[in-house]
Amino acid sequence: TYSVKVANIDFVRLEQRPDLLAAVRDAVKVAVAAEVGDAVRPEDVAVALSAGSLIVETTIKPTESMPLDTMRQHLSVSDSFATSVAQAVANIPGIEEVATGSILVPVGGVGAGSA
Repeated sequence: TYSVKVANIDFVRLEQRPDLLAAVRDAVKVAVAAEVGDAVRPEDVAVALSAGSLIVETTIKPTESMPLDTMRQHLSVSDSFATSVAQAVANIPGIEEVATGSILVPVGGVGAGSA
């Protein structure tokens, strides 16, 4: 499980826009799958969203060609994981309606949890 805090999103307003909420989930799935590599598809990524600006919890299902240990190692050295998630959210059409500023992941905004 990986946690990313995306700053400058009004979660209450986002919840009131089911279309944007679904778009955020989908965009994060695509971004995370791309970061992990070709062995992981967007449908292998589960996304939970919560308040705190926007807290994104991702759980990635290991595959035969991308076991859990390999996935963890890959993401632990990724310099672009947080940026990819923030850019994916920022590029959603209409997201500015729930943004309160520049969409970014602040320093320390990424955390790794258990499997």
